Amino acid sequence: MSTLNDRRKTCRRCGHAWYSHTDSPVRCPSCGTYRWKDEPTVNTCSVCGHKWFSRSDRKPLRCPMCKTRSWSQDPGANNHRSTENVGYDTKDIIDRYMNGNGCIKISMETDVPLSLVIETVRRSIGGNRNPRM
Repeated sequence: MSTLNDRRKTCRRCGHAWYSHTDSPVRCPSCGTYRWKDEPTVNTCSVCGHKWFSRSDRKPLRCPMCKTRSWSQDPGANNHRSTENVGYDTKDIIDRYMNGNGCIKISMETDVPLSLVIETVRRSIGGNRNPRM
């Protein structure tokens, strides 16, 4: 017969503690993860800085925030553009935006990540307004 302490489970992802009627529950009742017993894998996007937990053992394809596929690249890599090392023409982005192009179109045409195009436009038009996509 199991004791009460044997039935106590703690999710390693969200920290929720509960008493389970089974030895190995399928999911955490609080956050719903199936990996409640495993050490959480935290991913950080090198483009926008967003942090999130993986749902599986596989490497995610995209950052869930900015949707970039290059989320795991080293910020110092030659093929990666970051806000610290501006490798794109800010004036060109602003000119295109002022001529009626949306951020998505500018990103696709200039090969600049969408998050950086939006950040550049926001800085130039005054911060709080949302740029047109």
